[in-house]
Amino acid sequence: MLKGLKLQAGILAVTLLSYTHCVAADIPAKTPTFVPAPVPLSWEFTVTPYAWIVIDKGTLSLGNRSAPIDTNVFKLLDDSDHLYALMSYQEMRYGPVALYANVFWAKIGTSNTRTGYWEIGDFINVEAVADASIWATIAILEPGVTYEFSQWNSGWGTTALDVVGGGRYWYLKSEIDLTVTATVSIPALGLSRTRTGFASASEVIDWIDPFAGLRMRHKFAPGHDLMVQGDIGGFGVGSDFTWQALAAYNFEWNFAGYKLNPYLGYRAISVDYEEGSGRRRIALDFVQHGPVVGLTFKW
Repeated sequence: MLKGLKLQAGILAVTLLSYTHCVAADIPAKTPTFVPAPVPLSWEFTVTPYAWIVIDKGTLSLGNRSAPIDTNVFKLLDDSDHLYALMSYQEMRYGPVALYANVFWAKIGTSNTRTGYWEIGDFINVEAVADASIWATIAILEPGVTYEFSQWNSGWGTTALDVVGGGRYWYLKSEIDLTVTATVSIPALGLSRTRTGFASASEVIDWIDPFAGLRMRHKFAPGHDLMVQGDIGGFGVGSDFTWQALAAYNFEWNFAGYKLNPYLGYRAISVDYEEGSGRRRIALDFVQHGPVVGLTFKW
């Protein structure tokens, strides 16, 4: 009896093992999936020297008097004797966080000479020569921080959205230097006396505007990037209100064996600022806009 049970148990075990082997043979082998290791975060740096071909429209008010602002870089080059400018955009990014600084600085100067001659009575002659030089300086320094809060892929490439915040420092300075040389002579007596006088004046206006906005970055393909940014600020802290809009396209270009990254875009910035009262009132309400051309360096 016992031997019969053992024999039946052995036959059942062999049958189960055979069935399990057959079922396992019918199941296709699972192909191992490859999961790439995450790319370690590292700092990325970009520097873009650029030229902003500006067009200015608006109003400047001093006291109770107002004058229109209507000029562009070509008029400034034609009307001035000296024009110096420095413009550059720098950014360093670590993962979703980026710090940047946008610098715009320009100094314009012109000079003029006027001569006058008068006869006082029959004996006295007066000759005066006036030399005047006028300098105007404008600087806009914009440090900011961005944080990427969304990213997605599509058939057109990769898109990322950033929130942007920072401060915009404005600096405006005007300088006037005047030199007057007067000569009084009495020809009949052979007498002559010359005197020179100097006068100068300068005025500085500066303030800081906080701002906040959004930035979209889209990569069509490696080496082809589009960036669009918009922000608003001021809020009565510095100016009453300011806004900015910027669109720029970066692309990789092989030239004579070198990889270059031209930068093309359009930038517009507006400000409505006022300080002082009465004769000391200064108000500035204008829009500065125009195409931007530069060259980006990355590492």
